[in-house]
Amino acid sequence: MSGDSGEGSSQSQPSQFEWELCRENVKPLKTGRRIDAINEALAHTTYGSKAETLANQKFNEMMGKCETADDPLKFCLEFCKWFEQTFPHGRQRLFYSLLWKVVHKYAKCPEYLDDERMLRIWENLADNSLGHGWEIYQHANTIGSLLRLAIV
Repeated sequence: MSGDSGEGSSQSQPSQFEWELCRENVKPLKTGRRIDAINEALAHTTYGSKAETLANQKFNEMMGKCETADDPLKFCLEFCKWFEQTFPHGRQRLFYSLLWKVVHKYAKCPEYLDDERMLRIWENLADNSLGHGWEIYQHANTIGSLLRLAIV
């Protein structure tokens, strides 16, 4: 009952989205995955609230760095890479909600409206929107973001 073992905790606390934990393959990335990150993530799979706590902790650390940084998007993109490598099984809903916080904070900033790095964040958001990618890009267009950029 301590929740230390992956099997016991996943069986004692089934979640609404538990099926996401039972995928046979890891989510492919356009840039590929580091094999050591896959092996580590699969060996120490984090389930349920542990995964959410870890991701939220890392996200809050990143947002703290962004507050004092000259280039906050650098830290946002580092967080995106970390999340994708740490959770090879996906976790789209969690990633999506965290990315919305980044978009909400930086998407309307004049210096980032046509920044290619902001496009990457919008792209991650659309990729993890569970079928609502078109609406994500429409929203970006509506607020004036990405108007001068094209996906190559």
